[in-house]
Amino acid sequence: MTEPKRMAGGVALNFLANDEETTSSSLSPPLKAPPRRLRRRLLAEPKTPLSSEDNEAKLKEANIRRQELSSIMSLHKRNN
Repeated sequence: MTEPKRMAGGVALNFLANDEETTSSSLSPPLKAPPRRLRRRLLAEPKTPLSSEDNEAKLKEANIRRQELSSIMSLHKRNN
């Protein structure tokens, strides 16, 4: 890395393209395979995009879960 160039309002840095200290392999090791939880999710998900009806159904279910959780939390707050 060379000295930063001073500019009005900021600093610019110059990096050499073949700098061995900053190669991608030294920054983070490559993953051999995705983690198990992601692999299961990727295999379980359908390959085709959801239809708008499926999407609406999921949104309704999520909204119901949110309402149930909100009512449980408000009851909990009242009791404490």
